[in-house]
Amino acid sequence: SWGGFESAYASAYGDRRVAPLVTVALYPPVDFSEWLPHAYSRTGATFAALEGHRRRVEATTGPVASADYVGLRYADLCAGLPDATLVLHDELDNLVPFRQSEQLRATCGADAVYWRRAGEPDPSAGTHGPLLEEPAYPSAYTYALAYLYRRLAPAGPWFDAVSRPALVAHLTTLRAAQLRGEDTSFAAPRLRELAHPSMFLLDFAAPTQLATGPEVVATAVNAVWGTSYTAQTIDAALAVGLPTP
Repeated sequence: SWGGFESAYASAYGDRRVAPLVTVALYPPVDFSEWLPHAYSRTGATFAALEGHRRRVEATTGPVASADYVGLRYADLCAGLPDATLVLHDELDNLVPFRQSEQLRATCGADAVYWRRAGEPDPSAGTHGPLLEEPAYPSAYTYALAYLYRRLAPAGPWFDAVSRPALVAHLTTLRAAQLRGEDTSFAAPRLRELAHPSMFLLDFAAPTQLATGPEVVATAVNAVWGTSYTAQTIDAALAVGLPTP
């Protein structure tokens, strides 16, 4: 949310002497020509809760009816963002439109992990969607840390945290999205990062245990798609995309 905005904009506009190698942002507002009208269209307590954010934006842009969004749109960010930029977003986010991350990916080439859902967000809901409600340890954190580790310490080994039930929950949303005919091409590259032989995952779901990334990913994929991949075969399988539902 606002921290994601700070991550993206600091990366794009910060001092080039300390330009980041990698940027990760959870559900960031990035194009304020779209976000500000969206914030005015929310209802109930959520409309009131966004008042401070609307004021901050309008202090720069002017009132929404005549706002100047120069420097505050998708294309304005592209030149400054690192090639390694990841956004994570739930389609039921009511505070920051899901489209913001989709368009950042389309415009700037950012990588993404999405939690696709059927239906639209409730305009009165004060939520970024249920992605952080997964059991024990949300898979968003697993993907985000793996993305950072792989680029900041490319030689490995890497130690990340995971909750197998949370990972299965996210993969279940992917399979459901496949069945609805939606794009899930973003997912396999992120799963392959977790399935690297030098990735080790501490599973926070009881009982706590350390396992290899390939074993965790293969087990989760098999649980959702009914496949029979192993730690030795999962990377090659994901190299061509997710299994067919």
